[in-house]
Amino acid sequence: MKSVGHSGGVDGMRCRMEIFPEQGCGAVVLTNSENSRAYSSILYTAIDMLLGVEPVDWIVAWEKLPAKNPPAEPEMIPGTQPALPLESYIGVFRDIAYGDITVRLEKGSLVLCFTHTPAFTADLEHWHDNTFRLIWRDRYIPRGLITFSLDSVGKVDTFHLDQPRLLDVDFTELEERIRKVAEIDH
Repeated sequence: MKSVGHSGGVDGMRCRMEIFPEQGCGAVVLTNSENSRAYSSILYTAIDMLLGVEPVDWIVAWEKLPAKNPPAEPEMIPGTQPALPLESYIGVFRDIAYGDITVRLEKGSLVLCFTHTPAFTADLEHWHDNTFRLIWRDRYIPRGLITFSLDSVGKVDTFHLDQPRLLDVDFTELEERIRKVAEIDH
């Protein structure tokens, strides 16, 4: 059957539509997930129902496909430590495009969370110096790095994200540095 479709995604949201002009029907799926297999399973299940075809368990079908290889990580510089105690890195940072981004302590480890996009929550693992590896809780998001910068009195005041292959977003549209706007009581 002839179909016309389109998909897209932006920072924590994915969508897809498929229209069958000759059958006079179509389906649209809007999600707040980065997982293309999830929204595709929903879409194809709806299409199966609309077209009256034999249903397929699309979740099982996607699980049978091999996983994509994650991108290579930059080299770690061994033998380094953060310049400050972990408590010194916590706070609320603000970016004009993404709003508030919180760095907090959970069970003795740093966690980064985009306030307006909770899917962008990452555990921070020390990589080298003031750079930490971002291990996103949504496993679909590839690992990246966050580097904290210190001001003239040795306090954290900004950070820079190096986040490869996140949809069409590589965070270069963010300001060069994201400024700290508040301390968090710990």
